[in-house]
Amino acid sequence: MGEDLDSAVAAVTKAVSSRLGDGDPKLVKLVVREVIATLSGEATAGQPSLVDTPLGSTIPFPSNGQPTLASCIDCVEQQRRDGRPRAVVTASGANRRGVVAAIASCIAEADGDIENVSQTIIADFFTMIVLVDISALCVSFAQLKQSLHDAAERLGIHVVVMHEEVMHALQRV
Repeated sequence: MGEDLDSAVAAVTKAVSSRLGDGDPKLVKLVVREVIATLSGEATAGQPSLVDTPLGSTIPFPSNGQPTLASCIDCVEQQRRDGRPRAVVTASGANRRGVVAAIASCIAEADGDIENVSQTIIADFFTMIVLVDISALCVSFAQLKQSLHDAAERLGIHVVVMHEEVMHALQRV
């Protein structure tokens, strides 16, 4: 890449980093370089079709191997989320009205942020997995856990709450 492109990368990296605040500057520079190279037509077909993130996971690009703005934004957002403490909440039991609302309310009251949720109802049975950003909790993790267990008891369902790191460790065992 030419000198003009390098200075453009530096300027845009600085601007993006200042807006993101806690984004990894190396990742931002990589994303900016990829976007500018693609927009300027300097990207080559021989480049890899995946960008490695700091955690070793990958974000796939379209079949033409070129990054899109959406894939770059996903990469930066993943980096922003990395490092924040998260909890995994699983709930299961007989399906009944108000289960999702009760779980979500407990999380909201503790200032947790639901990042992702998956739920399934099979016949009369309900299961849900919730990924919660707990970095800004206004209560202790133990209090959040107790609140969720209390709600589950009132609803007649089973809830398990654990730190994301514990879930990852269990998957490695």
